[in-house]
Amino acid sequence: MIHSRLLRAAIFTLVMALGFLAAPSLLAEEVPNEYELKPVMLFNLARFVEWPAKAFAETNSPIVIGVLGHNPFGDALERAVRGEKVNGRSLVIEHYDNVRALDACHVLFICSSEKPKLAQVLSKLKGQPILTVSEIDGFSKLPGGMVRFYVNDQKKIRLRLNLQSARTEGLGVSSKLIQVAELDAASLLWPPVLRMGGLEMASSSAPSPFPPLAR
Repeated sequence: MIHSRLLRAAIFTLVMALGFLAAPSLLAEEVPNEYELKPVMLFNLARFVEWPAKAFAETNSPIVIGVLGHNPFGDALERAVRGEKVNGRSLVIEHYDNVRALDACHVLFICSSEKPKLAQVLSKLKGQPILTVSEIDGFSKLPGGMVRFYVNDQKKIRLRLNLQSARTEGLGVSSKLIQVAELDAASLLWPPVLRMGGLEMASSSAPSPFPPLAR
């Protein structure tokens, strides 16, 4: 397991790269593996997303990061958020065996174990302000699939982002996240960026900040 000092160093490296680029190319034994980095990325996603007020029961309610299915992270996710706050809210980790068990959840990582029933899971989540995240192939191309983690040819963890799915559920996405993610083709229906409510949101009048899509 990663030493706590290395975890803090990984968090710093990721935040300095806007939270979503992989750690520098060092010897394999000197850096965390992907299931120690992805929990840090999930924490950073919470920093760059804004939920509607209805997503929280109280003004001080925590941000809940949920894991649906077979957990690949061990206790790395709990360690990544321990003692952290986002916009004054603490962070809580919940684990769910099935989508029917979800209660209050704000960021949901859908594990690969859920691939056979992914369509049913996303259908069940429709209409709820939950940022959905997965590493399942094609996730961001599905209705309701918002963020996909994948490892590129350079062995770096990258994001694919479907802004349209996030917008449909009332989520605000920071331009900082847009700039480091690769936008799914469906996101091109979502117009460019304007500052609103502390985050940079869509506007048809602003110049496009979108990076080119990965081939």
